[in-house]
Amino acid sequence: MSVETECLTRAAVRAQLIAYAHNTFLYQHRTALYSLLIIGREFRAARWDRSGVIVSRKVDYVEHIDEFVEFLWRFAQLDPAEQGLDPTAELMKEDAQAFQLMDYLARPDPSVDTDYMDIDNAETAAKESSTMAPDIRLPPSGVADDTPTPPSDAIGDSARVPQTADGTDNTWAHRTRSSSRAVDMQPSPLFLVEDNGSPPKGNDPDLAKIEKCDDDPRVFKYVREKFRESLEPGWPRYKLRVGKEERVFLVAKPIFFSSSMFGRATRGYVAVDAKTRRFVFLKDSWRPFYAGVDPEGTYLKILSKDKALFVPAYLCDGDVGDQTAYTAIYEGEPERRRIREVRRRRTATEAKAAALADAVVNNKKRSRETDDVGEPPQDDALAADLAPSETEDTLRHHIHYRIVMKDVCLPFDRFRSSKELVHLIYHCMSTHYWAYTTYNLLHRDISSGNVLILPRHTTVNGKETVRWVGILADWELAKTVCKDGAEDKARQAEQTGTWQFMSVASVASQWTLPVAIADELESFFHVMLFYGVRYLPHTIKRVPDFVIEYFDTFERGDDGRRFCSHLKQSAMRRQHIAYSDVELEFTKTTGERGNPINDLIQSLLPLFEARYKIIDHEKHLRAKNTPKPQVVPRPAPVISGPAAHWINVIPVPLPWAPIVRRRLPERPDSELSPQTIKDAAQLDTHLAFLGLLLGMDSQAYSQEDWYDTGVVGRDLLEGYDPRPRFRTAVDLDTADRARSTLDTGSRASKRAKTAASSSSALNAIIPARNAGTYSALVVTGSKKGKGRRA
Repeated sequence: MSVETECLTRAAVRAQLIAYAHNTFLYQHRTALYSLLIIGREFRAARWDRSGVIVSRKVDYVEHIDEFVEFLWRFAQLDPAEQGLDPTAELMKEDAQAFQLMDYLARPDPSVDTDYMDIDNAETAAKESSTMAPDIRLPPSGVADDTPTPPSDAIGDSARVPQTADGTDNTWAHRTRSSSRAVDMQPSPLFLVEDNGSPPKGNDPDLAKIEKCDDDPRVFKYVREKFRESLEPGWPRYKLRVGKEERVFLVAKPIFFSSSMFGRATRGYVAVDAKTRRFVFLKDSWRPFYAGVDPEGTYLKILSKDKALFVPAYLCDGDVGDQTAYTAIYEGEPERRRIREVRRRRTATEAKAAALADAVVNNKKRSRETDDVGEPPQDDALAADLAPSETEDTLRHHIHYRIVMKDVCLPFDRFRSSKELVHLIYHCMSTHYWAYTTYNLLHRDISSGNVLILPRHTTVNGKETVRWVGILADWELAKTVCKDGAEDKARQAEQTGTWQFMSVASVASQWTLPVAIADELESFFHVMLFYGVRYLPHTIKRVPDFVIEYFDTFERGDDGRRFCSHLKQSAMRRQHIAYSDVELEFTKTTGERGNPINDLIQSLLPLFEARYKIIDHEKHLRAKNTPKPQVVPRPAPVISGPAAHWINVIPVPLPWAPIVRRRLPERPDSELSPQTIKDAAQLDTHLAFLGLLLGMDSQAYSQEDWYDTGVVGRDLLEGYDPRPRFRTAVDLDTADRARSTLDTGSRASKRAKTAASSSSALNAIIPARNAGTYSALVVTGSKKGKGRRA
């Protein structure tokens, strides 16, 4: 990193600056932010965006007052858009019609508000779970408990429409919202609210006309409650424009937002459609901007039309003008990358050795002057030999993007029993199956945050009720699968995905292999386990510690590669899930044994173990048949200067040396049994996993078996904090510790100090009128995403 030093106090200052920038972006809709950092009689100018931050060199504003005034004068000449404000986001005043309309729509409306719980008594719902969970759909072909065969013919409509026991169509479970209305339900005017007056009047052109909407006018109470909570006093309210038509939506405080300043920076809103006055869900993010990477709306527009899929209903989407993150473009200039690499190669070892010797011998802090780096030595011959691909990783490219969906879903943690958890996972996995078999599409980001719950009105045996379905959301990282034998090519230079729920195989390959169905199925298993240990009764006592060790911790091999945690590998390779010598077993709420979900887990683990036996066996054969390369000893580095003597006599480990943690050893079988091959093959398709989920609702398990298998009533993950564990699992250099504390979402990687050439900082920070007089430094930003080859 450009201005990063190993001083913890300076790392804390950087953390504070990032927090300031993050809060500004959270409250305001911005494309960039300009800031000044005053350090005594010196100042730095900075430009922040979602890829990173560009920082100028320190300038003494007493001796160079003209430069300080010039920066302020230039900034004052910029219009609001050039100063970083988003022109597609209009800030509303309190007396505006749209502002008052949001207050009006937040009020309860008995004529259209409906309950989203099918059983009012939560305790009864937990005990009688078989009566509350939605009917699940059969796969298109017979599914056996051993090795199922995929369907040989095309998927027909008859297979997609499930039937209840009495032969009626289960239309409540499908995508069409209008079909879920009760036959005897009379439409109600949107603004027929008793004792609440009438909608606010005004001359706002965006609210002049209300368009007719054919969707069910009823509103689940939780949707209006979430919208009302977003109208927090003092929080700014905006009109956001989405898509080429610039459709207007009214938003206030996001119901969730990314904790990272850099990266996709996703924010989710319960919004009001200005055209229809309906509540919708709006997602604002900075999506990866690379050739061949399509926005989420491209996929959701197709998938939401298919009644066989449980996905959010698409409304509109679009990139927000040409709002791209400039920092990645600035940092990626070839000349700047060459010079940065030259300096990194020349100074990394010498600088660290000198710092260690200085700290031990003189027992003092480095002077402030070491924070500023002079121009790199000009070695044109060496720089010319360095191609950009050989230099350090570049920052991520992002473009501003918004997508709007009709459905406002419940979080997945609202499930009420073990059986309902199984049903909801089934819905999500069946959606994944249909998307893969019908559209050749892999989701590639199965995680706890991308599975949701959507209540639906339905009629069962002539009685109207509400059923819950599992929704598979966030198709941003989806990718079309090559089934014709063509090579799967990466579309992004970065790794993408959600680390905690990736398969052991994906991480072990360092994300160089394409994501397969087996990897996605394993991710579904980890998601189910994650929610199970948080909300269901079981034998693990310290749930936060277990979650940290299983999901968050990674281990480092002797070669420096990172792997999943020992617990996660043990589950997949040894069929063993335990913590502190206590094996995980889900129980009933009474503490008794016999929760049927244990049978499901014990049926799935042998399939995963068989897969890893084959992976280890193939790896062993490749290593056995590959001749070992001749090892050429590397010469010891030549260290000059005052550190030359002390580096050889101080018997202490270097501060940048990594911690090497023990990784679960591999035990490749000399010969694989036919049963192992057969079990592993069941993960090549969805059918075996789907069949096991479906079997949990079969006659093998009665209502009595599921009795007392509800949730415990609270989140067992209270007190969860993964950051200290992360520090013990990563390299203990200062940069990694600082990033773990910041929780910026970027993968920890220490960057060498860099400097730009003689180009102007004002041209970089404010690309405006005239050239400036001092150089700029690229500081930090979003780099390798969350963890998977794209």
